[in-house]
Amino acid sequence: PPPAYVSGNNSPTKSMATTINLLNSRLTTAFTRFAHPPSSSSSSSSSSGSSDSSVQSTGLVDLSHIGMTTDTAASVAQLALAELSRYTAIDVLVLSCNSLGDSGLQIFLSVLSSVIGSISSLEMFDVGMSDVFVPALLKLLHRYPKVSRLKIGDNHITHTGMAILAGNNGAAFPSTLTQLHLGGNVLGDEGVYHLSQALKQPSNNVAFLGLRNVGMTVVGLSYLADAVAHTPSRLTELQLRDNDFTGSISELSCIVSFCSALSLLDVSNTNLTNDALLPLLHTLTADPTHMKELILSKNEFDRKTSVAVRAYLLSYQCRLSSLDVSKMSTRHISNLFIPLLEGIIGNKSVTSLNLSGNCLEGPAGEAAALAVGRKLRLHTLNLAGCSLGPSEMSNLFDALASNISQLKSLAVSNNLGGEDCIPSLCRLMSFNTHLTKLEFQDNNITSVESMMEVGTALLNGSTSMRNCRFGGQSATANVASPAIRLLFKDALAPGRANRTALSYLKHNHPKAFWESNWPTNQQQQQQEVGADALFRCTPTGEIRVVSPFALSLDMHCRWLGSDHSVVV
Repeated sequence: PPPAYVSGNNSPTKSMATTINLLNSRLTTAFTRFAHPPSSSSSSSSSSGSSDSSVQSTGLVDLSHIGMTTDTAASVAQLALAELSRYTAIDVLVLSCNSLGDSGLQIFLSVLSSVIGSISSLEMFDVGMSDVFVPALLKLLHRYPKVSRLKIGDNHITHTGMAILAGNNGAAFPSTLTQLHLGGNVLGDEGVYHLSQALKQPSNNVAFLGLRNVGMTVVGLSYLADAVAHTPSRLTELQLRDNDFTGSISELSCIVSFCSALSLLDVSNTNLTNDALLPLLHTLTADPTHMKELILSKNEFDRKTSVAVRAYLLSYQCRLSSLDVSKMSTRHISNLFIPLLEGIIGNKSVTSLNLSGNCLEGPAGEAAALAVGRKLRLHTLNLAGCSLGPSEMSNLFDALASNISQLKSLAVSNNLGGEDCIPSLCRLMSFNTHLTKLEFQDNNITSVESMMEVGTALLNGSTSMRNCRFGGQSATANVASPAIRLLFKDALAPGRANRTALSYLKHNHPKAFWESNWPTNQQQQQQEVGADALFRCTPTGEIRVVSPFALSLDMHCRWLGSDHSVVV
């Protein structure tokens, strides 16, 4: 059975009575239905002196957004305790987005810890925690030494609390801790210094480190670089966005060089210049890394950086799957991104590209359409707000209508498409079978007839579209009358794809179906039911889809054998 799930209602703060009534009506049902069954004593009898046979664990206890305050903490804890009394372990405890404060946290966790013997993950985002509660948090970590994920972002912890949490030269961090989320606290460079001392310890096993918007500058970044340079780092994900790294040159490249296991680096909106980005990209190009996701958005970007990105994308070291270079500071110069798009065309690993908020008019837009047409592995592309005109939009839609691309999600909202791109958009809606999500709102399409034409093409086409945003909220929003909304709603209805795919298959693949009398002669069956059939049947009688066109069709097929095709 799935793990236990206890959830509050994601709504604004409620009164104490409402909170108690809400939990009272949901806790019992959730735990009774989804809790793990007791472990059998026979399966664990071999454990020497272990009491694991009696341990029952819930999966997730989510008490976020339920309006808990300092005054209601004790009552809610007692209510939860009544349901948790049968369990001795919690996999994930979520208290986020409640106005508990230090005293409320102390009350709630002291009540809960009297029964619960093990917690694997603590999530306490935005609960009003300050430095005052940090000593109690440290005791809690010692009380539950198996905590592997600690998420305490968006609170009021400063360098003082970080010094307490890190302990004596960082020795207080449990060796089981693999995820540490500190983003949104006011740590500053001094707080990052205490954190870096903890990261230097041989017992440190932190793999995910979240330092979003902690007031760090290039000084704190140098502390972090020094920590990973002196101790073998296990970091796989590092979030540094929304800090100020003005003046940074080699610190990031040093971190990447010593953290060879790093798979995600987020340095968006950190005031990085080309003096810092070029060494970083050269390090990624030269050194073997496991980088999968690179987020560089809202930083400085010029042609040298674009060329360096191209060199990285075309290098044999590149294993990148997601690249975000949205809203760069020089986004009004379109030809800057042509080298980058050339790298995307030649790259074999990138599946997600975000170029939103940059200028891609003219040659850059044509390069983007070419990338879509040739880059078969690209699954997600964001070109929202890129100043794409009717010509660029039409080229992009025509490239997708050819069905060569495997793109599944495309965002082209807030551009300048207008009515001139409608014919290409209708062809996309009619023939593309891979795209499942399209956002083209706010493209200044003011003609009701044009939008109805697009909706009709979507309704009658062979597309696999499940999510289509077509209206908008800005001054350039597309027209979206009630009739247009109803048409798109019908076109995106779940059963529509089945009927459309069936009619498409019958028209284009007549040998895929057998609707006349079934051949009685076995030789005739083998001749007439050939390789064009789109389904196969296993020896157990289960239907296996051969073609993506029929992924969601619900049909009964006759079975000819495990090595034969089957027909309707």
